[in-house]
Amino acid sequence: MKCPGFEQLIDYLDARLESGRAGVVAAHLAAGCDQCSKDRRWYEQVRSIAASDSAYEPPAWVLKRAIRAFDERPVQPKTSHFGRLVASLLFDSFARPSIAGVRSTETAHRQLLYEAGDYSIDVQVSWQDQARGGLCGQILRKGDIGFQSVSGVTLTLTRKGRSPLLSGVNDFGEFVLNDIPVGDYELEVVTSEGKICVTGLPVKLN
Repeated sequence: MKCPGFEQLIDYLDARLESGRAGVVAAHLAAGCDQCSKDRRWYEQVRSIAASDSAYEPPAWVLKRAIRAFDERPVQPKTSHFGRLVASLLFDSFARPSIAGVRSTETAHRQLLYEAGDYSIDVQVSWQDQARGGLCGQILRKGDIGFQSVSGVTLTLTRKGRSPLLSGVNDFGEFVLNDIPVGDYELEVVTSEGKICVTGLPVKLN
């Protein structure tokens, strides 16, 4: 039997398929399809992590983009070298107009999405108090089936007149930097292909 699409597999695992189609997917999994079993284990792990941590909730369009990336299953791209790229800001949650008279539930977090070449950098800014904050996020490379291109990437966060802050990423391209004085920063991401620079990264309330 042909493998179900990735979105159909997710619908089955979330019990959203009607009984007839659910039975077909269940039979396919029971037959021992290696790729679908891997996708199932991956999604169940992600779902388990998401259920245990409600502090970070990406926008719906980010989840749809991730699902499409797995569904397309592109060929692993060849590594190229670009030297240095300056990232462009694609999305800033603080740039969205607020509804008059309604207090936002997202005032403790700011969501930013940058793009440089084939790389995207998703950043969430949070605040401990009026003077200090933190960053967490994920680096992804377009077209990658796994996370080989972003595993082990290093980051340097700098601000004029202050010592740089260093961090690495985990096997999924995720990173965390805490206890950062508020202000505008430059984030440098060093990959195997070159350096990506995010300028004017705002660790501040406005």
